[in-house]
Amino acid sequence: MAKAPCCTCYLSSNDCGMLRGIHTDLTSVIQIASISSQDSHPRVRWAAIDLLEQLSKYLCPQLQNQHHQLVIPLLTKALLDFQNPRIQAHAASAISCFSQSCTSSILKPHLDVIMSMLLKLLQKGSQSLKEEALTALASLASSSQEHFQEYYVAVMPYIKVMSMQGKSNHRLLAKAMECITMIWMAVGKEICRKDCQEVVELLISLQESQMETDDPMRICILEVWGRLCKCLGKEFLPYMNVAMPHLLQSADVCLCSLNLLEEKASACNMLCSCAAELKEDFHLWIDEVADTLIPLLKFNLHQEVRMAAASAMPLILDSAKLAVEKGHILEVDESPVMKLSAQIIPAMTAALYMAEICARFLGSLNGCIQISGPYLTDNEAKFLMDEITKFLIARSLRRHAREQGVAQDSDAGERELLKEESGNEKEVYNNVGDCMATLIKRFKLSIVPFFEKLLICVARTWFKSFCTPFSYQFFSVQVDRTTIEKKLAVRIFHEVAEQCGEEALKQEYFLQVAAWTIGICAEFGGSFFKTIVDVALSSLNSVISHPNALQPDHVMVHDVAVSALGKICYFHYDNIKEAEVLSTWLSHLPITNLLNEAKVAHQYLYRVVERTKTEPLSVYLPSIIRVFAEILWAGSNLATAQTVSQMIGLLKNSKQTLPTEWASICSSLVPQRKNFLQAILSDT
Repeated sequence: MAKAPCCTCYLSSNDCGMLRGIHTDLTSVIQIASISSQDSHPRVRWAAIDLLEQLSKYLCPQLQNQHHQLVIPLLTKALLDFQNPRIQAHAASAISCFSQSCTSSILKPHLDVIMSMLLKLLQKGSQSLKEEALTALASLASSSQEHFQEYYVAVMPYIKVMSMQGKSNHRLLAKAMECITMIWMAVGKEICRKDCQEVVELLISLQESQMETDDPMRICILEVWGRLCKCLGKEFLPYMNVAMPHLLQSADVCLCSLNLLEEKASACNMLCSCAAELKEDFHLWIDEVADTLIPLLKFNLHQEVRMAAASAMPLILDSAKLAVEKGHILEVDESPVMKLSAQIIPAMTAALYMAEICARFLGSLNGCIQISGPYLTDNEAKFLMDEITKFLIARSLRRHAREQGVAQDSDAGERELLKEESGNEKEVYNNVGDCMATLIKRFKLSIVPFFEKLLICVARTWFKSFCTPFSYQFFSVQVDRTTIEKKLAVRIFHEVAEQCGEEALKQEYFLQVAAWTIGICAEFGGSFFKTIVDVALSSLNSVISHPNALQPDHVMVHDVAVSALGKICYFHYDNIKEAEVLSTWLSHLPITNLLNEAKVAHQYLYRVVERTKTEPLSVYLPSIIRVFAEILWAGSNLATAQTVSQMIGLLKNSKQTLPTEWASICSSLVPQRKNFLQAILSDT
């Protein structure tokens, strides 16, 4: 037992990583802390309280759920150590930390004792003790919620005294005001309504006073206004005329210190809270708030400012929309929602490239699209499609470049940045999917003309050979796509199918990607694909045998379908009707439009022929030689150098082993191809 104090001091001084590692032996650690909390030396007792506070922070809610019966009595007993105010203050701080991750049902049996002790600190304690007690009361109220109502009458007189004492001490006053408003949010407006006017008058007098930039009351006033609004809801409206000028002024403050930066962030958060609570009744301040917050979407000095501004955008749009619907705002020449949307959406998309918070921005952007959907024009839909596509491309290429850099350089900082960016990848792509789903639901088929770039971008998550002039422009770098990117592709095509139905099948790009998908499934589907081979063949055949299959508008789909058919022939040769499928496939080769895809397809042609060369292929030999001749005639356009070499080898072999058939087949070729074959086969 004598070792317990040393062990306690050692554990309390360790970092969070080690503390998280002891969760499996938490009971033993708490027993050590319990023994040390009764030690005769105050520093050991302080270390025991410090250890419990650290465990409350880093092993929550395990500690709170499993060990509250032991921990809470230890902490409340330490509050009585009036000979050592430092231990009392630390115990109050630990109670605050412990209660933040507590459920109200856990706290309820202990509230009587804790409240009694904290009120004693408010009566007899020093200023620092009072500050910690007020913080603990606020935390308890927030966690215990309605269970705190029975203590409201007993607690409020003490806190009001603290408020009066704090008029000459703004640090204490800030703690008191925070505590009051946190309690109000817990107990509800029905209980606290009678006390609100007194606090509002105090806030107004403080706003009119001159405060230094490092005065804690500057931020406290902003947060108190925000909590009052949350607590009172629509009943806060009478106070908006005194609260809003101060909030807007702080949100727009010119920066010259870190304190003002924090003040700006707090003001932005409080504006966001007011918009969320007041909804359509916020309409009188929408223009001012929009003018203040929209430029802050790209504010690069403070991440919280940008996040608050982004969170506010759908809220103020919703306020405008509700105000129009309820007649608070009249639509004259231009819809207020349309006008506001035209300001917000371009600003939101321009700020997407701030990688560390782009997931939050995308979530807010989706909210904006949902709200302003009926007001969005086709041009705005096209703009959104283009911007989201550019964002996806830029993100993917940046990840690729960073991965290459990390592979070539062992810099730990770069590895950490890559890990951090990958950590929120799922949320980013989920939110992109949400944005696209919202646009598809709103515009349905009318959005299809704007889908080209996005579809190419999405298709490239699966198919490296998906090529059009646009894709050459944006995808000159080959990038291996992540599973998350591939899931986005599946989701978007699911949304298109669900919202557009059979009409989607009339669009070339959807058919093209559908055919590519069949090819991918044939290549990687294994035994599962065997069960749907016949269905896949029927679908591809309907595409390549269509009367307009070789027309300019449909030839890309034709080539992709023929390539997919080749993959089925190669990977599922034993599951097809050879005579029917091979003859159809060969009759549509070579493909000559999608050059990258042609090289892939013709490589599979060689593999099929090479693998089956021991089998009787005489019935297909004329078609095979004809196709090979066309491919070889085109040089490097339709096949890789390796494929060309392999095809020449097969032709030489067939010429030697089947001289009679060879001569007959060559005589049926057009003179140019015949002479060309004879020339390349004689060059050895």
